[in-house]
Amino acid sequence: MRDYPHPCWEQKLSRAVAAAAYAKNKTAVSSEELWADADAFVRGVLKQAPAYQAENGGMAYFAADNARVSPYLTAYTAFAFDYLTGFFKRTDRAFDPAEMLTARLLSAEYLKNRGLVSDADIAVFDESLPQMTAFDKALYLRLRSTDALIDDLFNASFQTSGTMVLKDAPNAATLASSAKSTCAAINAFDDEKTAERLARGAYSLRGADGTWTNTQANAFCLAALSDYAGKTKTDVDLKLNAGFDGKDVLNAVFESTADPAVSGVAVLTAENAGKRADLEISADGRGRYYYQTVLDYPSDPSRGANAGLRVERRYFVEHGGKFVPFDDATVLKRGDRVKVELTVTTPVFLPMVALRDSVPGAFEPVDSALATAGTAERDDGAFYFRDTGRAAVGFYAEGLPAGTHAVSYAAQVVSGGVFTAFPAKAEAMYTPDVFGLTAADRVKVAE
Repeated sequence: MRDYPHPCWEQKLSRAVAAAAYAKNKTAVSSEELWADADAFVRGVLKQAPAYQAENGGMAYFAADNARVSPYLTAYTAFAFDYLTGFFKRTDRAFDPAEMLTARLLSAEYLKNRGLVSDADIAVFDESLPQMTAFDKALYLRLRSTDALIDDLFNASFQTSGTMVLKDAPNAATLASSAKSTCAAINAFDDEKTAERLARGAYSLRGADGTWTNTQANAFCLAALSDYAGKTKTDVDLKLNAGFDGKDVLNAVFESTADPAVSGVAVLTAENAGKRADLEISADGRGRYYYQTVLDYPSDPSRGANAGLRVERRYFVEHGGKFVPFDDATVLKRGDRVKVELTVTTPVFLPMVALRDSVPGAFEPVDSALATAGTAERDDGAFYFRDTGRAAVGFYAEGLPAGTHAVSYAAQVVSGGVFTAFPAKAEAMYTPDVFGLTAADRVKVAE
């Protein structure tokens, strides 16, 4: 096994299994060293796996091509990986049974679409129906339609005359949301009216910026609505008019589903304060239309914001080997070393929190791996991942305990002039309505 010469994924992987087995038991095999680099060989083979994985996720013997994927080799790869993970020291994570149920349902559609599991295999999920969330049930409906499952989904929904939304509680492990669950169900229903109500429900859940709750919801909704639109194409010959407060703001004609979106703007003035104003939309012709209304207003960058998270930023400059605070009145000089300190306070535990600081043009962040970062670096351990870029420095926590947490990074002053440091922002990545902003700051550097 050690000396097999062929560049075949199966043979490389099998040799890695053999190397791991030898490394575990080499003293019992022989008093001589038979495979000196067995440990390094196993690690090297694992790093080569992506070179044999095709775009559809399957594994191939030689070329990573969808047409050359082998279902058996793909399954064998998973089998071998499971064995090889035991070869390395690792800390096992205990998984929540509810999360595992969702993961199994999510994987089952991939397996069923490729003929790797049967309807009988799928039916075993029936016994887990009482434990399923609305998202789980939507996934299951895509695999197997039963009256009991459809009834459960209707019971887990909020309905109006024209919309239907599946109610699902947020879950950090599965990144759950009502938008994600609703969109997962759109194309699972054979009933066109129910699918349309779910699609309208999905549109109603978009935020002011046109997006859904988080990246997971965006992915499921964009994919679902794209597929839904492809199924419901109709002839289009539609005239639209929109008026606000008795004045036209939009007139449009649509002759195809490929026609671009149109928009209109109504500017609010002091005369509108305290008064009711109606938005009226009229349509004439054939075709289905969707619309969104957005209220846009300026914010004051000199003030911070606290929507569940309080964020503060302080600047320090090094003098005599110590970092001392500076403010808007301080004039820095090129070459100065500065420290940027950020604190985030949350009253409750929050999963998946991102903290990003906009770097003013005067500064160039110093990578934390460099010795020059030195004592300017500070981290209480909650934000364990750092992303240092030229325009921004990001800190990320998978779980942020209640309390105040501090991080900092080092930077060098590289340019002269007066610069604006835009607000630093902390946000719950999958619940973006929970966020906090610092005020904007001004940095002065001698020319």
